[in-house]
Amino acid sequence: MFGPLTYLDWIEEHHRGVEVDLASSVLQGNEVEYTTLFDQQVPGGRAFEAHIADQYPGVDPSLVVPTAGATHANFLVAMAALSRSVETGVSTPEIVVESPGYEPLVETPRALGARITRFPRPRSQKYDVDLASLENTLSEETALVTMSNRHNPSGRLLDRERLAEIARVIRERDALFLVDEVYAPLVRSDETDPVGAIGGPTAAGLPNTIITQSLTKFFGFPGLRCGWLIADDPLLSRVETMASHLPVLGQPSMGLASRILTTDRFEKRSRSVLERNYDRLAVFADRENVVGCPFPGSSFAFLGHESVDGDVVVDAAMDAGILVVPGRFFGAPDRFRVCACRRTETVERGLDRLGSVLDGL
Repeated sequence: MFGPLTYLDWIEEHHRGVEVDLASSVLQGNEVEYTTLFDQQVPGGRAFEAHIADQYPGVDPSLVVPTAGATHANFLVAMAALSRSVETGVSTPEIVVESPGYEPLVETPRALGARITRFPRPRSQKYDVDLASLENTLSEETALVTMSNRHNPSGRLLDRERLAEIARVIRERDALFLVDEVYAPLVRSDETDPVGAIGGPTAAGLPNTIITQSLTKFFGFPGLRCGWLIADDPLLSRVETMASHLPVLGQPSMGLASRILTTDRFEKRSRSVLERNYDRLAVFADRENVVGCPFPGSSFAFLGHESVDGDVVVDAAMDAGILVVPGRFFGAPDRFRVCACRRTETVERGLDRLGSVLDGL
């Protein structure tokens, strides 16, 4: 049932042996202050769920479920959606996932027994969701529709109004809508949404919608393995039942996460790194031999070379000590994903060298 995830295996195999990692999408910058969290008090002694709910306007803490990262959260949602569908009499529930997309969002529900169908996020439409195409993809057996926002791998960010339109189409089929929002906070300081979550847009609170999030990508604390999901009442008890079958998030991680969320210095530092690195990535993508460009505020981009496919670029980059991700892992072999998430000086050095690689091709 649960086979290897080829993308994650590839990253694990290759990231240790390169000089500059332009593959990791974890925004770095806060890890230097990690130890200071142990001396910081959590204001008011409130529960972790309350600190999370504070980030989402109108969300009650009772709707927050702590998880061991966003991957754990996505797993729980898939389990709950399939369980809900089977109980209504569907023998082989369908889960519909965006394409191109992140491999675990496809392979994990497949391993749980779901029939997987893909809906397109066309490059020609700048990776937006075509509502008519999505509607035609859904069936009476659709249990869940899954997408990411920012979209992984393109970096396209949809606003709440657009998310609500998508949710409405899905609700009409009585399906559930999962939005993985781990990249949603990646917005510039002058573009943050005052009614969003951690500065970015959110689908939390939309009907039949579940969002997942973590402290890994934007805040840069992957070691905490701390995430959460927010679901409405009809699904909440089912998610909590599924959670009882799996390990739970440890109290130390929840305590440290609460400290991160109750001070703005970590958010400010991440946003500062993001803004500097986005500028470098945008300049790099403006090269004559590069196809595509980063979406505003994104720390990663899905690019192509004018004359060779993604694997050729990746192999040549590795020969030069640079790691970027092959587009084939997302279903687009002519592309490669490049991330500007390391320290700015490292990113600059890596992009300069990658530019020389592209010129040589």
